[in-house]
Amino acid sequence: TMHNCEGAAESLCAMGAKRMSQSRYDDALAAYGQALTALKSTKGTANAELGEVHWNRAQVNKYARRYDAAVAELQLALALSPGNKTYLREFRAIQAARQAHYQLIDQGLVGR
Repeated sequence: TMHNCEGAAESLCAMGAKRMSQSRYDDALAAYGQALTALKSTKGTANAELGEVHWNRAQVNKYARRYDAAVAELQLALALSPGNKTYLREFRAIQAARQAHYQLIDQGLVGR
């Protein structure tokens, strides 16, 4: 489930969610990147709303099987909202998926 954005980033997040639903992952990441820029320019770099956008970017990366990027986005989200249980739960789940993916690579069962 994608989290909603508010304010200046709302339409950009809606675009990101739409692109995600169409499996257009690079376009979704670009839209969420623009949302981050919009939020930073209007609310600053320490605003908790940025965590929502990073969470959304983590979801896109997860579905694209870009686990390292997903973990990095969740680390940014957690830095903005350290007590967020949703972010922490997802962080742990993606770390486990990343480990499982690398084990499959090591076994030669999937490509990088």
